[in-house]
Amino acid sequence: MPEECIRVIDGDDIVWMDQRYRLHGYDAPEISNFRSKIDKDLERRRGYQAMLRLKTLISQARTLHLISVKPDPVFAKRRIGLLLIDGWDTANWAIGEGWGVRFEDRKKIDWGDPTLPFPKLPLPPAIEAEEEDYPARVKRGGR
Repeated sequence: MPEECIRVIDGDDIVWMDQRYRLHGYDAPEISNFRSKIDKDLERRRGYQAMLRLKTLISQARTLHLISVKPDPVFAKRRIGLLLIDGWDTANWAIGEGWGVRFEDRKKIDWGDPTLPFPKLPLPPAIEAEEEDYPARVKRGGR
């Protein structure tokens, strides 16, 4: 499958052939619609790191397979899908590398908790530049 047929929304959401999917079996930090009660900026940063890691895995894959599991019970226009990257379930990558948790455990953690272990992953360049400007924005009274 050509890489241009898949678009990564965040660390656990993709669009495959014009159909949106939440990836089965794990939860990753959000880049919008934050759930953190502690630090939404940290959750956002981690969300972008997870998104970039998923994009990297997809871009380096020899094979990609998507199994459409069922309709998403939360969002009618989205489905639940199992994405296999070179034969490996994406959930295994995310959970194994620490940028995702088992879906059943998603309510037990807060992605904005600075004490929560999280791998050192790169940020997309635009987000990295925004992060570098953060102290200056705070000093000027911005976000």
